[in-house]
Amino acid sequence: MEIIKAAVFVQSFIWASLLLRRTSRNQWPMAVSFLFLFILYLLLYIGTVFESQVPAILAPILTMLLIIALSFHPLKKLPLVFKGKEINPAWSLAPAFILLAAYCIWTGMPVKVFWMCVILFGTATLILDSYAFLKQLKKKAIPGSLLDDTQSKLSMLLLVDKLLVLLFAFYLLIFPAKNEDSYIATRNSMHFLIAILTFVTGYMTVSALFQSESQKKGMKQKKMVSGDAQELIGKVNRLMHDQKPYLDNELTLDKMADMLELSENELTRLLNHEMDTNFYTLVNDYRMETVLKKLKDSDRRKFTIMASAYESGFNSKSTFYRIFKEYTQRTPKEYLDEN
Repeated sequence: MEIIKAAVFVQSFIWASLLLRRTSRNQWPMAVSFLFLFILYLLLYIGTVFESQVPAILAPILTMLLIIALSFHPLKKLPLVFKGKEINPAWSLAPAFILLAAYCIWTGMPVKVFWMCVILFGTATLILDSYAFLKQLKKKAIPGSLLDDTQSKLSMLLLVDKLLVLLFAFYLLIFPAKNEDSYIATRNSMHFLIAILTFVTGYMTVSALFQSESQKKGMKQKKMVSGDAQELIGKVNRLMHDQKPYLDNELTLDKMADMLELSENELTRLLNHEMDTNFYTLVNDYRMETVLKKLKDSDRRKFTIMASAYESGFNSKSTFYRIFKEYTQRTPKEYLDEN
């Protein structure tokens, strides 16, 4: 047990130190999350090894702060939109639960009540974050793996982290500290899972940060496009204009890479660094250009809007309407009425 707790607070300190040394403002919520986890497990370790009495109220306080920090993590990029404005669940719910927690402390309510506040707050933010995450995944216009990038994987991992913390808090609330073997085994298993997730989350976060910084540094150092890159850019443009692969509603990155005789990584680097775009944006640009041409054609007015969308490569009505509005700031019907 002591080894597991030590492993959690040691690696939490390491991850927090690595993140705090970077200049990116986007990393401070995750760094703070690791700091809260470090303090929590350091206190648990001290209480176990030295058999000292740690104030019971500190555990739920630190747990709530950890949940709030996870909710603010910017790498998720999972804002909820309400009446045209982006909101973060933590901003909306944290003040109310912090006031409730302060009231519990002020009135001397049992720690059990405070744990209940933590679980209610964490569950509410987890539900909202999960909803926003699923909504984000639906924006994938191109079929294929929904978790095909580090961003989505890290977002999913953060949700799993929060879920495990909530399950542990709920377990401690329902089953106060006991000496039964089954309780001790379950508690140790949860500590072990937290240790594993701490390592995986920290590794992915730090790796994503270093990779992002390396890409930005490489782009700054590259002052002009090389002759080979120019040739490849021309090859991409000719492919899109001549063969029109975007009309295939099952087009994927690997299919397009095969057409260009490139690897997926080479095509991704070409699009990101040389053409200042990405696969999804490039394909949707051509699809939208095709749709708009079809809608302006008076001879095709007898066709439905979605018929034009499907012919242009879109495979989902909701995806088409979302992208159409992003490009034109209007719905297809509004666009037709104005043109």
